[in-house]
Amino acid sequence: MKPHLPDFEVFVATILADIEHVAALLSDVNGETWSESPAVMFTVFNNGQRELGVWSLTLQLTTVCDPADSHRVCSGLYELVHSWATPGRGVVGTVGVHSVEDVNVFNRVHDVTLVQGKERVQYAAAFNLLVQDWGG
Repeated sequence: MKPHLPDFEVFVATILADIEHVAALLSDVNGETWSESPAVMFTVFNNGQRELGVWSLTLQLTTVCDPADSHRVCSGLYELVHSWATPGRGVVGTVGVHSVEDVNVFNRVHDVTLVQGKERVQYAAAFNLLVQDWGG
């Protein structure tokens, strides 16, 4: 296997597709519907390769939702992220999540704000992912 840099943005966007029952990825939400449904944004930090084919990533998730729905949304996202370490889950092509570790888990970022006249609250979480790339 020769060294290469996998596209972890596409990898995470693909495995996050399972969130549709919890929230919508921000890229799938436009300004008019943003206040209607819970929205999730993500950032992936590549912390480098530990050994050939084994990568350390930090996934940062931010959700904006109705305050009354925040626990359901945060719980659903937490369960989804941790399910990726289950064999057969969190795999796209030759890349798969080996382990998930909590860094910080859904802390409120600020007080309730109005988005298009509706109350919304923002929560953020971060997870360390150990990812294996069997291809290359």
